[in-house]
Amino acid sequence: MNSNEYQKLAARTLIDGPQQPLNGSEISMLATALAMHERLGRLTEKLKKNILHRHQNYDTGNFLDDGEKLLDDLTNIFERGTATQLRLTDQDTMVLWNVIGLLGESSEVAQLLLAWQLEPTFSEDASETTMAREAMRKWAKELGDVAWYHAAIATKLGLQLSDIQEANIDKLRKRFPEGFTTEDSVARVDVGPSKGLGQILGQVQQDLGGAVKITEG
Repeated sequence: MNSNEYQKLAARTLIDGPQQPLNGSEISMLATALAMHERLGRLTEKLKKNILHRHQNYDTGNFLDDGEKLLDDLTNIFERGTATQLRLTDQDTMVLWNVIGLLGESSEVAQLLLAWQLEPTFSEDASETTMAREAMRKWAKELGDVAWYHAAIATKLGLQLSDIQEANIDKLRKRFPEGFTTEDSVARVDVGPSKGLGQILGQVQQDLGGAVKITEG
């Protein structure tokens, strides 16, 4: 089965819209959860780059500082989130629906890893044991659920999984022409150099049509 065939079969259990329209409070609660996931995701991405990809030194002090900022941010999001009343079309609601589903299933994957105390695999001698087979069965199930929501979001946005996968591989070939290296990870040649503050302010001023004068400092 190729990726587009999987996407088509997965879409068999997709729905066009909620059985009952979501009210503003329900959408606001989902949007609040989404914003909280996004903030936590930023920290997770920072940990990936700084610890796993070795972009720079990142110690416990940095982590505690970022964690404190994250808690403050999450508290602010939670306190103001349900006060906002939102309205979405059925199409937009279903994109939100499946993004929330993907985040939930990703959390299930995290729970699996934590359940085995960060050791989900076993020695080669134990690879055929009942415990190992059960572990892999659970991993396959949770990763399958992640794949379903991945396909569902693509379908709701009118995208083909094959196009998404090809674009991703093309990006990785450009970023890591000889395979992964920390240097290439830092350079990120496929996204271009980062803009300095002066460039950013200049672009903002240009977007405002010169009506407002913006300077550094």
